[in-house]
Amino acid sequence: MKRNHRVGSGRLTSDGRRKYRAVPKLKKFLKMYGKGMEGKRERNAFAERIGTSLQYLVHVGLGHRRVSMELAVKIERATHGFVSVEDLYPSKDWEYLSTRRRSVAAATNA
Repeated sequence: MKRNHRVGSGRLTSDGRRKYRAVPKLKKFLKMYGKGMEGKRERNAFAERIGTSLQYLVHVGLGHRRVSMELAVKIERATHGFVSVEDLYPSKDWEYLSTRRRSVAAATNA
């Protein structure tokens, strides 16, 4: 199984580790599966479906890791938009990118 390793610089903590922005919506989504062994199996199955591990997703939710853009898109699709790419990459200028995409599409169709 392909693992999506840390992307970007993040900030350093006092012990020299990288720290990224936590993703509360991802943590909340994973908790929705419930507790116990059945919930853990379902969370593991979710992670496997998108090509990563549950441990990696937990680290992303806590802000210890950051996902690649490819995995961010998979997470958004798999959660049906509950956790969006914007949640996973809040520093991007999404307004500009979506406007740019529309203008390129309009120019292509003209």
